[in-house]
Amino acid sequence: MDWPKEGAVSPVKNQGPADGSPLREFGADGLPIAVDWRKEGAVSPVTNQGPLGSCWAHCARAGIESVNYLVTGERTLLSTQQLVDCNCMANDGIRLGTVRGAFDYVIRNGGLVEASKYPSVGGQNVCRRFRPVVACFQSRAFVDLYRLRENTTEEYLKWAVSKQPICVMILADEEIIDYKGGYDFYLAAYICYQVRSTYSV
Repeated sequence: MDWPKEGAVSPVKNQGPADGSPLREFGADGLPIAVDWRKEGAVSPVTNQGPLGSCWAHCARAGIESVNYLVTGERTLLSTQQLVDCNCMANDGIRLGTVRGAFDYVIRNGGLVEASKYPSVGGQNVCRRFRPVVACFQSRAFVDLYRLRENTTEEYLKWAVSKQPICVMILADEEIIDYKGGYDFYLAAYICYQVRSTYSV
């Protein structure tokens, strides 16, 4: 994919401190050698944010879709546009935002609507409201708890990825446009999160 260098990496708001919950460290012992959540069906098709600074919305939405799939066994494509349009308390639409702010919005709102009911338009619009649906995992998916983690160790990252697809904030610059793949880049970038993050994947 050819991306324009200008505007490809947008600033992401400070994700804030970890939530302070005590977590025990996990060793790599007993973890699978490799996990490909795409083969398990738990990763939705990649969406293109274009020149917009909405990586936070795409990342959060994809993470929620993955968890929803693991819980229900059904793939439900959710609305990124709803996050961009409606999540103005914590985020700033197409200019900058945080995955944390997106999760907080989903918790407050009680879920996200399906992408087919609130499709992406390539910009930011006035928030459209939808009535709640009783069956949360049918046409809305919700988040009831999430955890932020600072000073992440390699063992903890391996453990987290072995459980489900995860949302990761990385310290990125224009060089990310040429990135083709590889574990070391993401691990190094993720650990840099404690300094400053600029992109969500």
